[in-house]
Amino acid sequence: MSQSASGIWEIRIKEMLQWIEQNLFKNITVNEIASAANICPRECQRVFQRYVHYSPMEYLRLKRILMAAELLSTTDSPVIDIALECGFSSSSYFSKQFKLLTGSTPTEYRKAVHDQTNN
Repeated sequence: MSQSASGIWEIRIKEMLQWIEQNLFKNITVNEIASAANICPRECQRVFQRYVHYSPMEYLRLKRILMAAELLSTTDSPVIDIALECGFSSSSYFSKQFKLLTGSTPTEYRKAVHDQTNN
């Protein structure tokens, strides 16, 4: 890949990542992410794998879980509110995804962070 071609892809990936950040709370599809960089969904998948090392949806889920972990650590908001605020459609799906990535449920995570800061 030429230097100018890689520069174009860097710009496109930045456009897609920025678009994801701005729309994190919405129901997002790969088509919408691809549209943000004016490319097709398949090319979007390839670009994400190459530059981000995640699929677009894996990256989106990771960003949402990281945001939720921050909210669990810094607020007393109910888990269901945090799930919805972070773009998850249900608290049970959110809890399952959170545990897959962190190894603990949102409630366990919040308690561990709280216990750690109080010791």
